[in-house]
Amino acid sequence: MPFSRIDIGDVVKVLQPIWHTKAETARRVRMRIETILEWAIAATHYNAATHYNRDNPAKRERVKHLLGAQVDVVKHHEALPYEQLGDFMRTLRDHEGVGAAALEWCVLTATRTGETLGARWEEIDRSRPTWTIPGARRKGKNGDTPDLVVPLSDRCIAILDGAVDLTGEVGLLFRGLRGSRLSENTLLDTLKQLGRPDVTTHGMRSCFRDWAGDCTAYPREIIEAALGHKVGSDVELAYRRRSALEKRRHLMADWAKFCATPSVHTGVVIPIGAA
Repeated sequence: MPFSRIDIGDVVKVLQPIWHTKAETARRVRMRIETILEWAIAATHYNAATHYNRDNPAKRERVKHLLGAQVDVVKHHEALPYEQLGDFMRTLRDHEGVGAAALEWCVLTATRTGETLGARWEEIDRSRPTWTIPGARRKGKNGDTPDLVVPLSDRCIAILDGAVDLTGEVGLLFRGLRGSRLSENTLLDTLKQLGRPDVTTHGMRSCFRDWAGDCTAYPREIIEAALGHKVGSDVELAYRRRSALEKRRHLMADWAKFCATPSVHTGVVIPIGAA
């Protein structure tokens, strides 16, 4: 359609089928339409006599009155109970393939899927040993997300050693047969192959958080920092420039040790009277 013919009715017609059933997708589509039409207005693609006075038909405050309020259903990522983690990790380590190695790395570092799949050799410092995730690759809204320095456990170093022959310590740590970045579904597919389609990769971060909060005495700010979360007010962050790296190193070493510990299974309880 010519830009000059597009009105709010056309925008509503596009959004209506998904406005309530796929709320987040609908929001993103509306914003994309608004951005394109904003460019069209600025570039005078509307009628020259009227475009200066024409409002953008995809603006949220206009669209929402015709489509109604969206009701989001918050769905948490399915997490593996930390009591089951030991057996899961043992099965994972016996599973061959780059997907399994990437999934184990993701669990041990408590990072996000995209951060793991985008990990590069130049981000690794074996002398410390650490992995520095650039702020540009981290989750953030304002474009000013700081770098995250992740301390690496001995098991992480072992995973690196296993990847050397495949990658030559150049480019991506984990990659496909042709050197390309692995698909976002690679780790989920590995979970399915391990018989755990009920668990999500991101849910492993929740598993780490539950374990750290329930089973350790590490302060909340150290645990949250390990997850790469912002801790404290802007004023506090302005004065605290260090990242408690050594404290986080102890935390991640304990987490790796817990991941390597077999799960504790409780037997069948038989009442004494029945026995």
